Amino acid sequence: MPGRLLSWPDWPEFTAAKAEPGDDPVGYKRTLAEKYGKENIIKSWLKLCQELESVTDRITEHGSSAIPEVTFEEVFDLSPERRQALKGRWPAETPFILNLYYSPTQMAARSRLKQLKLSKELNSCRHDKPGSSYSLESLSYADGIRIRPPGVTFRGLGPHVDARSLCRWADPTYQSVCSAVFSGHLESLANCDLSARQHANQAMFPGSAHSRVFRVFQGWTALTFAGLGEGSLMLYPNVIWTVAYLLLPPFFRAPEAEADVMDVSKWSFDVEDPWFPGTFRDDSQLLSPTSHPHLWLRE
Repeated sequence: MPGRLLSWPDWPEFTAAKAEPGDDPVGYKRTLAEKYGKENIIKSWLKLCQELESVTDRITEHGSSAIPEVTFEEVFDLSPERRQALKGRWPAETPFILNLYYSPTQMAARSRLKQLKLSKELNSCRHDKPGSSYSLESLSYADGIRIRPPGVTFRGLGPHVDARSLCRWADPTYQSVCSAVFSGHLESLANCDLSARQHANQAMFPGSAHSRVFRVFQGWTALTFAGLGEGSLMLYPNVIWTVAYLLLPPFFRAPEAEADVMDVSKWSFDVEDPWFPGTFRDDSQLLSPTSHPHLWLRE
């Protein structure tokens, strides 16, 4: 939760110099390349980066309005077309993080009837194989408190995706969840399909940032007012393209000339480099303008 962003904070950049040692990462890349084919991975890469440029233009033009807003009452009366459209877009240590989990205020917010009803409705966006038995009822997990005192400089958390890291490429079940990306069919990525996703081993590599439980939705409950750019959570609104882009950079080597980095056609297919950009076994998936340039994070 950064303060007002007048310039890009001094969040860390993730480069190949920070790659974790070991031969396993190369093996994961080779396995996926052999399974899905070099041509299909390149096909997804070129298509995806072109689409991300258009997405960035829309975000830059429309700002926060690029993220759809739905009132509490509207959630329960969405047309099938509106619901389908929303599915693809759901969207350093700090002394201001408090390890408080079960205060009366937190418990009251988690157990509010409207909150539980909304969570159940959001859960219904997910689906499983016909005949499968699963519950839409909400199970809330305890999270801490983050408070930023007024007028205090606070870098907040840099761009990241909570929980899971190298398991996205290493776990065979997780690989199957993302098979559409690796096989060149980005548009078929079913991010609401639970059939394989619920069985993926997201704690394959132990770490404090990882959860053994599949968290369907995660968000922040704000109890104080924060205007646009004044400390509110920043989100990348297109989930499908973002997830796809997290998966593909490890298979490509950036051009040496900095001026060519944004030209996706000049990236080279490479499965012999152990570097997985922003990926560390015991941490969340981390992102930066250097490691994931085509997300245009600064913009």
